[in-house]
Amino acid sequence: MLTRLIQEEIPAKSVGEFTMFKPYRTPFDEEIRKDLSNVLRDAGVSNNVASAIIELIEQAIVEGTEGKARLPYRQKQPLLGDSINVIPSDIVGSCRDVLVAFCFNGDSFSKRLREVAYHAGIHCPETKVVILVTSQWNPREWERNHRKAFEDLKAVVIIYFVGFGRITRIA
Repeated sequence: MLTRLIQEEIPAKSVGEFTMFKPYRTPFDEEIRKDLSNVLRDAGVSNNVASAIIELIEQAIVEGTEGKARLPYRQKQPLLGDSINVIPSDIVGSCRDVLVAFCFNGDSFSKRLREVAYHAGIHCPETKVVILVTSQWNPREWERNHRKAFEDLKAVVIIYFVGFGRITRIA
């Protein structure tokens, strides 16, 4: 016998239109958080900066992946601005040990990957960690045009896919 878990039934005809809400925080589970913290620690990144990077990624995801990636407001804090490079950004700064790049639904997947490879491979070849957070993935495009460039980087490359209410490490 099935146990009913419904507290209150509402007839479908009485439910109006609605839009799914944006989560307060991203589903950045503890395993992914710990893994990223360990990679950053091994690259010499302080715990404060590592925490700020995780917060930056969470904030960007919570703000939404529907349009083009945009620079989250809190990224402009001195702690991050002096410690990491971010793509996209309206600021041209010095090379840093960590690059965090965002590629959301409205961005060109191919263009963003080229920007990341250029930044970490040519412009700032001493980059130690590259973190790409993307809500789109094109395996053919990746294999044909980008995988080799990313493998040739000196940096540790971490790619997170954001979709279906989760963030998942895919590389």
